[in-house]
Amino acid sequence: MLKRFFKHDWRTFFCRLLDMKNRSNRSIVSLLFDIKNEIKNHGINHLEYYLFRFDCNTDDSVRRTYISLFGDSKRIYDMFSNDEEYKYIVNKKYFVKEFSNFLGRDVLDIEENSFEDFEEFTTKHKIVFAKIPDSFAGAGVKKIDTSLYKKNELFKNLINDGYTLIEEPIEQHPDMLKLSIKSVPTLRVCTGIDLKGNVHILNMTLRINNDRDVCSGRPWTLLSDDGVITKPMVSKSPLFEIIKINPVTNKKYIGFKVPMINEAKKMAKDVASSHKNLLYVGWDVAISKNGPVLIEANDYPATYLFQMPEHLDNKEGKVKLYEEVLGIKLR
Repeated sequence: MLKRFFKHDWRTFFCRLLDMKNRSNRSIVSLLFDIKNEIKNHGINHLEYYLFRFDCNTDDSVRRTYISLFGDSKRIYDMFSNDEEYKYIVNKKYFVKEFSNFLGRDVLDIEENSFEDFEEFTTKHKIVFAKIPDSFAGAGVKKIDTSLYKKNELFKNLINDGYTLIEEPIEQHPDMLKLSIKSVPTLRVCTGIDLKGNVHILNMTLRINNDRDVCSGRPWTLLSDDGVITKPMVSKSPLFEIIKINPVTNKKYIGFKVPMINEAKKMAKDVASSHKNLLYVGWDVAISKNGPVLIEANDYPATYLFQMPEHLDNKEGKVKLYEEVLGIKLR
C-alpha cells in the first residue's frame, strides 16, 4: 500500500485539484472531503470526479447516473466474470490466438517460437511493435526498428524484458491519415450482451494521438452511431482541455466521418458473439487500408471515455442504458 502511495502521480492530482478549486470556487478541503466520499461510497475515482465535473455538479441525483470504474464496472465484472473466458481479454498471449481471424496483421509469440522464426518475421517486417502480454492501459508497448539491432541480441533482450509478442505495424485507411500521421487512431467499441443473448453496441469512442508512435490515443470524443464526430475532442493530459483543431492538419475535427464504420461495428458484434460469456467488453479497433482490425480488448473499459459531460446531450451518465441492456440493477 505504501509503495502504491509513493508511485502515485501526486503532482498531476494536485494540479487538477487546483483547477477544480478555480472553476468551482470551492475550497481545497471541501473538494478533498467530497472526493473521499465519492471514492469510499460510490467507487468514483479522482480522475472520474475531475472529468465528470463533480466539483461543479453537486446534485447527487445527477451524479448517480454516472457509471464508476471501481464501483459499477467492478460490480459488472464480478457478476459476469468467467476466468476461462476472461483470460482472452486480460492476456494478449491468449487474445491473439483466440481472435486471430480478426487481427488483420502478422503476430509472433517469440516465447513459443524459435529464433529462426523471429529472424524470418523481422526480415519481412523491419518495423514491429513489441508488447508485454499482460500489460494494459497503453503500457508495455514499444515500436522497434529491428534493422538497427543484431537480431540474436534483440531476440534475447525482448524475451528477458517480457516483450514476447511482436506485431507488424498497421497501415491505416487513407481517410484516417487526415486525423493522425504518426500513430493509428483507434475506436473503443463497448459491447453488451442482454439476457436473450443479443449483442448491443453501448458506445463508440474515437481516440487520437499526434505526438507518440503508439496505437493509443490521448484526445478522444464520443462518436455518433454513423461514425461522425459531432462533439468536441477532449483531453485530460494533464488538465482537461477541449481541442477543436487538429494540430497536424489545422482542420476542425467536427464533421469528420470514420470510414468503414458499419464494418467496424459488425466486427465488434461478431467478436462479442463468438464469446457470449464475455457480457461486457471494450474492443479496440483500428481502420486499416483493408478494413477494420482488432487491436485488443478491455475488461474494465475506462468510464470517462463515454461519459464526458461535453459529449452528453442531457449531461447525465449511462447507468440507465447499462441497466437496460445488461439486465442488471446498479441503483
